[in-house]
Amino acid sequence: MGPQVFPLSRVPLLVTYDLGLVRTDRGRRIAVSRTVEAPSTTVYDVLTRVEHWPAWGPSVTAVEYEDEAIGAGTTGRVQAFGLLWVPFRIESVTDAAWTWTVWGRTPPADGHRVERLGDGRSRVVLELPLWALWYVPLCALALRNLASLAAEIASAGAPAD
Repeated sequence: MGPQVFPLSRVPLLVTYDLGLVRTDRGRRIAVSRTVEAPSTTVYDVLTRVEHWPAWGPSVTAVEYEDEAIGAGTTGRVQAFGLLWVPFRIESVTDAAWTWTVWGRTPPADGHRVERLGDGRSRVVLELPLWALWYVPLCALALRNLASLAAEIASAGAPAD
């Protein structure tokens, strides 16, 4: 059974987002997604290169990490809301998705993935545990920021997929 998606077209703040429930290897998750006018490779690059995290993640103001892009089993720290440094571990990475834990626990948004739509478009999805419904507005803001950044990078000459 595929994801159940409930369009939120009547909610002005979330008009360009989809909200649904998905079943993952981590259990049921809330999925917040958005179509992005950029190739999936560009969007995934924005998701996995830590230099971009403060630009799209509303709660992330800085990142300490040894590499440019994430890798499974690696660790680092993010500064949350300009206040607190929080340790994280990248749990899994594929060519289109990644998961992490923060402080050794499941954070409000633990899954990130990109779906190729073709014609230079993609869908980016953030997955949240069911207890993190309160985090959906921050995910919507993150997706808006991510879409803008990815479109800007794509218009500067990133190859289409």
